[in-house]
Amino acid sequence: MGKCPWYDRLKGWVEGKNSTLKDMIFSNVTTTYDIIGATVASSVVDLGTNILNIPSDIGHLGEGTGKFMANPSLENASGFCKDISLTASILALTGSQMNNGSYWQYYSKGNEAYESRFMVRGNKPPYEPGNEAYKALNLKESAGGNTGTAVRKIDVKPWEPVRGPRDIEGGAGKEYYRGWRWPK
Repeated sequence: MGKCPWYDRLKGWVEGKNSTLKDMIFSNVTTTYDIIGATVASSVVDLGTNILNIPSDIGHLGEGTGKFMANPSLENASGFCKDISLTASILALTGSQMNNGSYWQYYSKGNEAYESRFMVRGNKPPYEPGNEAYKALNLKESAGGNTGTAVRKIDVKPWEPVRGPRDIEGGAGKEYYRGWRWPK
């Protein structure tokens, strides 16, 4: 038998730490509030454990289905269901990252140097440049001179953080922001 895969070593280490942490959490539980606090802390530990076990789960994807197909019994059904659940989760996460349209930015025609971290999204620019964009995005000429009379596609890298969508205050559209937090 060869060396154990890294993801199984990680899972073993995490589960050992999980037991140690839970022993520490529940060691001095005496009151109802202690029980509630320990239960919440234990749940947080379990959440972290489950997240760190994902590589191992992916590494063993299909084993539960194989056992169930070889012996379709109630005993093997849980492995089959776990494979289905993990596959559905992976597909949902992958699908959520698929292209939901491009990012667009409206600016004043002739002012290509205009910079802003605010954007909108769609397969094509969602508003006609000019009055429609100006109203939908609640643009203000005094704030950076943006009249929304031109639009350009914004190239957002997959690793760049983008916030949104959120309703545009005073407008009719949805906006996105290039950054970790919305500006104040």
